[in-house]
Amino acid sequence: MPIKETQHIHPFMHHTVYITSVTIMKCFSFPLLLMLLLTSTACEQLITPKLKVDQEAFEFPAEGGMQTLHISSNTNWTASHDWLSSLIFILSPSSGSDAGFINIIVEPNPTSRDRVGAFFLTCNSDETAAVKTIEVRQKGAEPFVSLTDWKEITLPAEGGKFSVELVSNCSWMLDIDTEGIQFNVTDQDDFIGQTFKKPKTYLVEIQVPANPGTQRRTIHLQFYDRWNATGAEPVRVGSYQFHQN
Repeated sequence: MPIKETQHIHPFMHHTVYITSVTIMKCFSFPLLLMLLLTSTACEQLITPKLKVDQEAFEFPAEGGMQTLHISSNTNWTASHDWLSSLIFILSPSSGSDAGFINIIVEPNPTSRDRVGAFFLTCNSDETAAVKTIEVRQKGAEPFVSLTDWKEITLPAEGGKFSVELVSNCSWMLDIDTEGIQFNVTDQDDFIGQTFKKPKTYLVEIQVPANPGTQRRTIHLQFYDRWNATGAEPVRVGSYQFHQN
């Protein structure tokens, strides 16, 4: 590139100063390059995150299982849920980038009630974020009440007290067809999270008064699903009996 020289003569000086176009270009090229670099960086920071999923709700049977969520994004994404939902299902993987997927793994539902949880899918840039809420529902199992190690019990005529362990996956109520019998129930599960992992265990103490009659009598214990007891006919989920001389 030819170098052009420009002659500037100061009116009070008799020597000549030469400024070349190369010197001018050097003075202006670096600031211009810096401005272009900053503009490019700013454009990258202002990328608007985009997030798409193939569905926003999943439903599982009581037995559990696995289903897959497919994701499309223009940046990194993460999945998270609260501690209560984490007792219901597992996410694998919990993060990724661009197009990807998440396997939703749901464990068997030990309770008779439907369960519902959710997780949050997020992709973000430095300035903005895109968030989607994915709902996970699961059907409840068939309700039951079981007295573990139940054996034939016969109490003396003067009455008595006995205890049994009860396991149930529903909220139950007890109906006894004989007056005067009292019972006390103690919840054996201290940690609330156990209700999401297995049926609950109770200790039931039954106090039977003296038999006022002269004949041996049979006493029936009927258990009903309390949540279904508001209809025309309560749902019976367990039935036991014992005798008293």
